[in-house]
Amino acid sequence: ENVVASSGTSLTEEQIRLISRFTRNITLMFDGDAAGVKAALRGVDIILKEDMNVRIVLLPEEHDPDTFARANTSEQLRDYIAKNAQDFLAFKARLLLSEATNDPQQRTTAIRDMVESIALIPDTLKRSEYIKYCAGIMSVDEQILAVDVARRLDGIAGNREAQEFITRQQRREQQASSSIP
Repeated sequence: ENVVASSGTSLTEEQIRLISRFTRNITLMFDGDAAGVKAALRGVDIILKEDMNVRIVLLPEEHDPDTFARANTSEQLRDYIAKNAQDFLAFKARLLLSEATNDPQQRTTAIRDMVESIALIPDTLKRSEYIKYCAGIMSVDEQILAVDVARRLDGIAGNREAQEFITRQQRREQQASSSIP
């Protein structure tokens, strides 16, 4: 009940729009191997563009959704999802940070990847909350992250809101630097 499978194909924008007619919440369940992780990350950005709430569940490496569902009762499956579903940002941050270790260039690349996903979120309040959350888990100044998201928004669609935000941030930075003796 309330389950959709992409049957081995990549999620498309049309599929996500169809699902959004029925719910704003979606949980992606993928194989726990490298291919499953990559598929999860591709699917997230499409879902974010449609202003949906997305969580991700990775299965143990030896399972795909079909084998996992057959090996467990429906109650065990629901319990596994409840215990293992992660917000997309927490999932992506954990994955990217584990790959970046302590290398500043890799961390910068990981942060930029997060910025690109956050910039896809159409809801400004939700986007603001994800900026705060990302700044905390990535140990980055929130204002710097917000400016990067705004610049990305500006690049996506010539977004007037993003340009106004950048202008306000630049004024604040100028005021702060002019007050320093």
